[in-house]
Amino acid sequence: MRESTRRLHGRTIAYITPEVAIDQQLATYSGGLGVLAGAVGRGAAKLGLNLITVAPLQRYGYYEQTKTIHPELKKPWMGIAYVEHTYEGVLEDPNVIVPVTIHDTPTWAKAWRVPRGAFDGAGETVYLDTYVAQNDDISRANGAYLYPSLACGGIPRHKVAQCKVLGSGAVAMLEALYGSVDLYCLNEVYSFGVIPELWTKYLNTGLSLSEAVALVKQKVVFTTHTPIKDGNPTFPLRDVREIFGDPRLDDLFGDCADADGWFNPMKFCLKHASMTNAVSKKHAQVTREWQGKEVTSVTNGSDVHFWQHRDFTLADTSDALAEAKCVHKRQLLDFVAGATGKRFSENVLTVVWARRFAEYKRPKLIMENRAWLEQLLRSNRLQLIFSGKPHPEDSAMISVWSDILNYGGSVPNLVILPGYELEMSRILKCGADVWLNTPRAPLEACGTSGQSAAMNAGLNCSTVDGWMCEAERANFFPFGVERAATSFEQDALDAALLREVFEGTILPMYMTDKSTWYEMALRAKREAEEHWSATRMVEDYCERVYGKVLADAQIYQFPQPLKTAA
Repeated sequence: MRESTRRLHGRTIAYITPEVAIDQQLATYSGGLGVLAGAVGRGAAKLGLNLITVAPLQRYGYYEQTKTIHPELKKPWMGIAYVEHTYEGVLEDPNVIVPVTIHDTPTWAKAWRVPRGAFDGAGETVYLDTYVAQNDDISRANGAYLYPSLACGGIPRHKVAQCKVLGSGAVAMLEALYGSVDLYCLNEVYSFGVIPELWTKYLNTGLSLSEAVALVKQKVVFTTHTPIKDGNPTFPLRDVREIFGDPRLDDLFGDCADADGWFNPMKFCLKHASMTNAVSKKHAQVTREWQGKEVTSVTNGSDVHFWQHRDFTLADTSDALAEAKCVHKRQLLDFVAGATGKRFSENVLTVVWARRFAEYKRPKLIMENRAWLEQLLRSNRLQLIFSGKPHPEDSAMISVWSDILNYGGSVPNLVILPGYELEMSRILKCGADVWLNTPRAPLEACGTSGQSAAMNAGLNCSTVDGWMCEAERANFFPFGVERAATSFEQDALDAALLREVFEGTILPMYMTDKSTWYEMALRAKREAEEHWSATRMVEDYCERVYGKVLADAQIYQFPQPLKTAA
């Protein structure tokens, strides 16, 4: 353990996040952001840090992904369903409920806590639940859906209210359960509500606005996860002012709004946090260019204990790794057969593309030349598995998902699996020969799933973006260009280079030189275990972010605790 980490023992760090992935039965995540939050909590627990994760408890989660028939097109299509989840008996009730004032009316947020030691070392996690009897239907809705779409009532005003509940509720809940907090880490812009809540608390003790702003800045750090516009929403300034409801803060909100009256929470967090970190070195460079602000970087990590199957943990030679992969590949292919009716061969190169369906991630890049792809599929040289969820409002990517579904119905050796969740992700990573990652550089912040794939002897084939810029090139199959004049040109170049790396390197090595293949996989596994773990990531946070900010922070004692718990 590094000395910078040891010095933070005894300090309380609150990790505020809109989603966290702890276990599949807790439907409080949508994708990589939640998986990363779960890794931070697990890594901190292993290091003995007092880091408390606070997240909203969504009763209907993100959504359940299904296969259905399009009512107008009359062909297979991606379906969306919402199922209510119950957590009694799964989460611990500390019997604490706090009010969050919205439009002069309290919305009550009840605490649910992950039992200590549960979920195999998940760390200290508290959920905020507004889906309680004390609230009316409007207030209960704040705890119904993660990133609510228009189809389930999501509007900018509703999303601002969710940010208020998360930020203000987290501050009040932490005070009620744990007392003082030394540092707040805001994981993405949806956590921005912590800052105005702390301002109001300081102002209510008699401090001036400038004093409050300065003191709060010393207690807040911010992690940004994407340079993509859709991942950095803006909200009507009028709604932000009304919902946060403290006229003393109006000018501070206005300073982070554009001329058309849209409040920018990204700009707000960058301005009012003492330090901002990106989630890879490349992402930090892109963020600096985009925002014109200095940011540091802490490259994401994956929890080895959570993701790596014991068979791969124990495999310390290339032969042992090959044997473990053979076992888990059979399990993956059995899973595919059960889900789709298609029986794949364990002797054929099996490539998996599985992650959030977003346009810049380009799930269909390998399908750009379908004649080439079909020749590989029909000659039994390649098996291709897709999985992942689009945002429920992203009709373009729902169409892409459905196109892959229909294409798989017309060609052999290609399937798409609905319901990409934590357990399926483990199965795919353990069984994949190649983990395919195709984002349009430089838009991928990190691409963390490739780390846990490597921990299970899946070799990455990836554009050189996110964490792959820092990985050892000899341990994965790189392809692609850094930038091009247009996205169309870049996609065409990258698709050609992807075909080239498959034809020139991946297929020949897999088919004729398995010893070299598994020697490479062993090196990649060891690199992931050593350099891309969650504990390494948390120690980097302690050294580069948390420790630096706490070392410089002034200590301010409130005249008396503000009792907010009922």
